[in-house]
Amino acid sequence: MPAPLPGTLQIHIIRPGDVPQDLVEHCLTDADQKRAASFRFPEHASRWSRYRAALRMILAECTGDTPRQLPIFEGKHGKPQLRDHALHFNLSHDDTLALAVLSVDGPVGIDLESRHRAKDLPACAETFCHPEELASGPDDAALLRIWTAKEACVKASGTGFTVSPCEIRVVEDGVLDASGVTWPLLRLEHPALAGHLAHVCALQMPAFMEILDEPVAHRFTAATS
Repeated sequence: MPAPLPGTLQIHIIRPGDVPQDLVEHCLTDADQKRAASFRFPEHASRWSRYRAALRMILAECTGDTPRQLPIFEGKHGKPQLRDHALHFNLSHDDTLALAVLSVDGPVGIDLESRHRAKDLPACAETFCHPEELASGPDDAALLRIWTAKEACVKASGTGFTVSPCEIRVVEDGVLDASGVTWPLLRLEHPALAGHLAHVCALQMPAFMEILDEPVAHRFTAATS
């Protein structure tokens, strides 16, 4: 799968079962394996490893590198990036699904959350909602939209929550960050996302989007066989 064209967002749907263990071992670096080993529970380590391997395969298709040789590094606030390459990417996942977003137009961020999480948010709304958002009396679903939108924004900007999420506000045309910049926001719709809510954020939102729901391991195996 080639890299996205200018003006296009490329979204990849990843399921942990899509990546067999032999490909995980083939794709992960020593640093990746060390990080996986730091997880307390084996199932968390396995899931993270499969998502990481899938991400490496997707990026390798675009750059021509091998998955293990991809020069991924973490920026100032921990956002993964490719060294010396114009391809921007981001990943979000839960227990059952992951989404990877790619763009050559500038930084992007994505957040994916299970809709089941919505019921837990009212108890902590004051920790992530702007006063104007709280004043509107948001219900559970609205709080989940606010949370995923802000997560996508801070992942796109690369700052993480170094600034309080209460200083960031979801507005009609995007997310207004603490510095006064509005980041365009897009809610993702796809049958595979039933039971989930996902937002993607970009400083320059491309005009087109393609959502790919094909196991990358199938393409990778065919290309290397």
